[in-house]
Amino acid sequence: NLKEIQGNILLSEYPKTLEQFIGIKNVLANENIELDNIWYFKQREPNLFMKNHFENPLEKQWIDKYGDEIIEKWKTEFNKRREQIVEIKKASCVNKWKIIEVDYITDLNSEYIKQLIKDSA
Repeated sequence: NLKEIQGNILLSEYPKTLEQFIGIKNVLANENIELDNIWYFKQREPNLFMKNHFENPLEKQWIDKYGDEIIEKWKTEFNKRREQIVEIKKASCVNKWKIIEVDYITDLNSEYIKQLIKDSA
């Protein structure tokens, strides 16, 4: 029950589609909860992110198993996600969007990100 929560709520990696965004907007409106900000953590250099990601020994196993097709699949999914974000942005109040560009090495739980959010608020 969202009304019982005191303070801010962070929905990580949600919504992923325009339909989910419209759904959460309706739920919030029905509960008289205002959406203050939409935080978008944008990879500054997506190609560098993918390169570094797949050089990681844990993730390298996927390239060893599936070859370069896994990278192409990631690129396709990445572009699809980018298009979904554009759709969601069009269906929302642009003034509520807070875009934070991050590098591959940035930890989303780090003090760096917390400070960026605080400074942007």
